[in-house]
Amino acid sequence: MLYDILAVTVTIALLALTIYLIPMVKELKKTAISVRRFFDNTEENLGPLIKELKETASQANRISTGAREGVDKMLNFLEIIEDTGKTIKSINSVVRNTGNTLLITLTALGFGIRKGLIVFLKGFLKGGDKDGR
Repeated sequence: MLYDILAVTVTIALLALTIYLIPMVKELKKTAISVRRFFDNTEENLGPLIKELKETASQANRISTGAREGVDKMLNFLEIIEDTGKTIKSINSVVRNTGNTLLITLTALGFGIRKGLIVFLKGFLKGGDKDGR
């Protein structure tokens, strides 16, 4: 008799537990289906997005490579301009120094020839004195 009561109690407990668990299992099944749909939808939407991100990253890499090459060319160009400027400055210094010396020499020579001609002509035309006056 004790076993009969115990068996009935266990059966009632299992029945109550089953009645309680059935709605919970249904909810778990609905949740699992929703999660599966969510993941399928997310995978569907993320596939093209990931592809676009890869393309964008590839384009950005190409652009940055081109920009880097452009900067390198610009730096080389600026170095050439700097060297040209230094060369022009050196040539300018040489011309200025040589030009000044040449100009002074030619000016002095011109004045000397002029003065000599004046003295010679005055002396020649007047019959001049010993000093050419």
